[in-house]
Amino acid sequence: MIEVEVKVRVGDTNEIERRILYKGASYMKAVMQHDVYFDFPDKRLLRDGCALRIREEDGRCMMTFKGIRRNSETGSREEIETSVESREEICKILERVGLMRICEVKKKRKIYYYEGWKLSLDNVEGMGTFLEIEGKANSDAEYMEKRERIFELLEHLGLSDKDVERRSYLELSLGGREK
Repeated sequence: MIEVEVKVRVGDTNEIERRILYKGASYMKAVMQHDVYFDFPDKRLLRDGCALRIREEDGRCMMTFKGIRRNSETGSREEIETSVESREEICKILERVGLMRICEVKKKRKIYYYEGWKLSLDNVEGMGTFLEIEGKANSDAEYMEKRERIFELLEHLGLSDKDVERRSYLELSLGGREK
């Protein structure tokens, strides 16, 4: 599965929410997410542009591997995800096999859906507010189609591709690569 994604820092969350709803998106829910990121002591995942994340949300826990970015314009990349029973226990296992916690990210997320896209308005602790637009692709052809469409949607929401934040929340948390 290829995650096709862009993220934009936003100032006026009420205005962005108004635009999202005016466009016809459906509000789904608000959630709290607690992410714990892991890497090897030599930081090879981070160095290669990958991430290993444990996410707890509404009592559920997911483990996600995010592969190398497919391009420099979006956060699109391979994503492999599976549910796990306990955040605490999977964190212990990862630490016992030699991985280390490199950071934690906490956010309040409002989720909307629009024509197959997931729009998330994120208030990220210590970082600010972002709009994340995400879709899934099962092939390279579908990825290319969605990559074009994601920028059209961004424009319809009154945002520009110049506003795209190319760093992941992990990179932002660690003070990584610039926009």
